Formats: sequence, C-alpha cells, structure tokens
Amino acid sequence: MKTCIATVSISGTLSEKLEAISAAGFDGIEIFEQDFITDSGSARDVGNRIRKQGLASLSAHPPSTGHHRT
Repeated sequence: MKTCIATVSISGTLSEKLEAISAAGFDGIEIFEQDFITDSGSARDVGNRIRKQGLASLSAHPPSTGHHRT
C-alpha cells in the first residue's frame, strides 16, 4: 500500500511541501491546483522536483466547477 497526502494539507511553498512530505515518509502526493498556479516552474519542472524528493504524483486536485444543486 502506498501512502499519499494532499499538498493543500501543508503550508509553505511547493518545494517546502515536497521536502516535508518526503521527510515524513510518504510515497506520493495529491497535488493541489493552487500549488501549480503559485509555483514559478513549468509542469515538467514540478514533476522533476516531485521525483527528486522520491515521491510520485498519485492524484490531482483540480478546481471544482459545475457542482451546483438544482
């Protein structure tokens, strides 16, 4: 079983979050959309940093749209 944590659960920059998540022993992350928006790197750069920390991007948290009750 792999352990995963959402980046939205931790404060700091994306790089700080990845370092903390890796140090805590998680296998992967669910990356929050806002982390992409606020990070200055490209998607490829973000992926490289995730892998450099020994993590996998196991899930993504996209923005919520169109979920309205009628």
